[in-house]
Amino acid sequence: MELIPDKDDHFHMEDIERRIKELQKEHGLFIPRIVELLDPENITKGINGSKFRIKLDDPTFSYGDVITYDKYHGAEMYVTIDPIIDTGDGFVYTVQLVNNPDHKFIDNKYIQDGTWIMRKGPLATGPDSYSKREPIVIKQAI
Repeated sequence: MELIPDKDDHFHMEDIERRIKELQKEHGLFIPRIVELLDPENITKGINGSKFRIKLDDPTFSYGDVITYDKYHGAEMYVTIDPIIDTGDGFVYTVQLVNNPDHKFIDNKYIQDGTWIMRKGPLATGPDSYSKREPIVIKQAI
């Protein structure tokens, strides 16, 4: 997308932000962030292998991806095969904690609005790994 000024020779902030995001994605520099804490009353998300939802600003990840808020010390979550829901103001992913003895559940403080979420890798490796597949995104309200 090229930036084109309006009739008064002004650029709109939304267009600039969209172009920055496109360039970051093209060069592998874009990191999605959480835009809303879902189910805040649940303070032990992921306990005993339970699924929980996170809402991100971009449909960057696909099922089978292992994602985290801290690449070295954060709880690892994997994106389940459940559809990614486009709510219009974000994308809701269903995730589960990867079997990790250091993290029995994830505290809400780690998945608050504004938290950056990065991909750590695929849950499976090889030519048929899930992360090579396109995400399934459906549009609906939650």
